Amino acid sequence: MNISNQSLQGRAFDNLNAAYKNIPVKSIAAYSEDEIRPIDKKAITDMEASIESIGLRQPIGLGDGHHTENNDHYRVIYGKIRFTAWRNKYEEALATFDDTEESKQRIARWEHIPAYVYPKTLEPQIARLIAIEENLTRQDLTEAQRKKFRGEREELRMLLIEKEIEEMPVKPARKHPKDWINVYAERSNITLSKANREWLAYREADSVVHTPGKATDAEIDEFFTFLIGRADDQRDTEKKAKTADRNGAVDSLVEILQKHDDDIVKEAVSLWWTGKWVEFRD
Repeated sequence: MNISNQSLQGRAFDNLNAAYKNIPVKSIAAYSEDEIRPIDKKAITDMEASIESIGLRQPIGLGDGHHTENNDHYRVIYGKIRFTAWRNKYEEALATFDDTEESKQRIARWEHIPAYVYPKTLEPQIARLIAIEENLTRQDLTEAQRKKFRGEREELRMLLIEKEIEEMPVKPARKHPKDWINVYAERSNITLSKANREWLAYREADSVVHTPGKATDAEIDEFFTFLIGRADDQRDTEKKAKTADRNGAVDSLVEILQKHDDDIVKEAVSLWWTGKWVEFRD
């Protein structure tokens, strides 16, 4: 979630992975551990009258908490007064239950409460921020309460932004520049076309599909290793060829020494020592 870019005004979090459900009142803990503001008994009494008359206009917010085989447990994130009023009506229906159809209907009416249920993965700081935002929409807050909530909201925003920045993956710096093939061609005193042909040769040898501009540092390192290995192979081939020529020259010199008179032998030896024997022989 990108806190730094998301609007946090009003009910910005209402649909933040929250599922709308009717939750059994008995499965909800009384309040969240962090109280937003003290209980206002008159506000609860007024809310009871309101929901009795027109129902609950805005669902409460619950955190998805601990679950067992037989029970679900939720915690109130926002809507403490609404929940308390609703729970009072449910307890009143239980206390006056007389097994009549009317009593059963009253139990059924108050047994479940509409709620947005947020997932277990909801971070405590975001849960607190949701509660503050919800309460800031209320008209009965004093200016001192609003100031306090706004200050806490800004602190939470900064904490969440800092956390987001800390958790951002750090992209390692490239070892080689993006135009490394141009740099290689320039420093090796070869044309860019030749450098690209060498890259193609490496690609064919190692089944690499990238162009030089998209090559990773590891692939570029392997490319230079490939060039070194190819140069070593070329030197070995040339050395073997020179050795073969030298062996052939020795054989032909021995043949001359065996078959010809002294003057020809002296000339052959002279050519041998001056390095011109192979030309003479050919």
